[in-house]
Amino acid sequence: MIKLIDISIKYAKYFFVLWCGIILYGCLMPSNEVPNVRIPNIDKIVHMVFYIGFTYLLSAVSYKKWKKRFTLLIAISFGIGIEVIQGLLPFERSPSFADAAANTIGAIIGIILFKILYKKSQLSKS
Repeated sequence: MIKLIDISIKYAKYFFVLWCGIILYGCLMPSNEVPNVRIPNIDKIVHMVFYIGFTYLLSAVSYKKWKKRFTLLIAISFGIGIEVIQGLLPFERSPSFADAAANTIGAIIGIILFKILYKKSQLSKS
């Protein structure tokens, strides 16, 4: 578990760029290309997972550069920005307050997860 945090910090910028690409593709592709899964609220779960990963990786990239509140602000702004862009697209995508809320919840979980794992990593090294 401790090595996982060290690896995620070492390669975070690469994973972060890849993860941003996955989010952008998933959230901006035409709605008729989105798989239809019959699990209630699966889209909200997917949004949360997207932003848990986004914020965790952004925290790993920036853990010595800026405060976590700024990281959270970036994640929330990115999520809201994508929702706004969806409203501007010429195909069937629409902005959703519920999606933005799920993004925000995921971002908060991602920050907390990074803090917990990073703290455990630092304690085990001492």
